[in-house]
Order: sequence, then C-alpha cells, then structure tokens
Amino acid sequence: MPDTAEINLILDIVHGEAPLGALRSIGVEFSVTKSEQETIISTRNPRHLGARVECVDIARGLLKAVEENDSPAALREWATAVYHCSCFEFDIPDAQRLDWMDLIDALYTASRTGSVSPTTIKLARRIAARG
Repeated sequence: MPDTAEINLILDIVHGEAPLGALRSIGVEFSVTKSEQETIISTRNPRHLGARVECVDIARGLLKAVEENDSPAALREWATAVYHCSCFEFDIPDAQRLDWMDLIDALYTASRTGSVSPTTIKLARRIAARG
C-alpha cells in the first residue's frame, strides 16, 4: 500500500510537476526501448504502487506538458509514461466517460507523435477549469 508521500509523488508526475525519473525513488522503473521494428515499453513495479488518477489530473498534466515544455520529445515521453505505466490507475466515472475517452485518445496520440490537436487543448483547459 503506498503512503501519502508516494501517492503525492505519482500525482505530481501526472501533473507534470515532478520528473518521470522520480518514479525510481519509490521503486518503480519505467522504460521505453525503440528499434526499427518495434517499441518495447516496460514497467517494473514490485510493490504494486498506484495512485487514482482523475480526468482533471490528466488534463492538468497535458496542459503543462504542452505549454511549458515546448518539446515534442518531452510531451511524447510524459504521455507514454502516463498512458502505459502501471502506477497510474485511471478512475473513470460514467459522467466523465466521453471526456476520458477523448483524453485517453489524446495521450495515445501524444505518446506516438509528440503533439496534440487544438481541440484537445481546448478540452483539457475546460476540464482543468472544472477541477
């Protein structure tokens, strides 16, 4: 069971307020290995740490990754980690299902391309303002 500091660190990473490398400090290893033929994404999370991530968390992190980093590579790295790493447990309430699906699609796209559409930015701003 993660303690409060570990949960806060995981959420800080989702929010873009802590570097992805900080996962190692709580024993979580996340790596992406690319070759010409494939991309291998692996997570080692022996303590099964996780934090509940809500729609507003993803929206805030996406906005920070896009607006502050100004780097397709940084956005791609953040989106890949949030989309694939086992320590981010998505909480999808029925009332937000459509927003979630749009954000998850945007995370997937950003993890592949390092970019998001203006429509996605608008959605993320709307969700972040709600939260």
